[in-house]
Amino acid sequence: YARILRSHPDQFDSLHFLAVAHLQAARPDEALPLLDRAVEVRPAEPAAHASRALALNGLGRHADALASADRALALRPGMPEALRPRAAALAALARAGDGAPSDAG
Repeated sequence: YARILRSHPDQFDSLHFLAVAHLQAARPDEALPLLDRAVEVRPAEPAAHASRALALNGLGRHADALASADRALALRPGMPEALRPRAAALAALARAGDGAPSDAG
């Protein structure tokens, strides 16, 4: 994917799939810029917003993750890939609001 992006920096699938690979390797900080660009390239693609929500949760940015998950769900209601990070963001925000320890690190 990186090789493709060197010659075609706006190639959506490469942006998204490389970001997913970073997420799978627990590197949300490397995934997020790719996902930000993927959303710019194809703003109506719910998968990019759902993946972005995962990255933002991984960075402890739960309010932003909730917004990304909600955007994905607005584009594709009931999308399981968006429901999971949305639930995680809501749970983290509830814990933070209660003063309970967060698992965000």
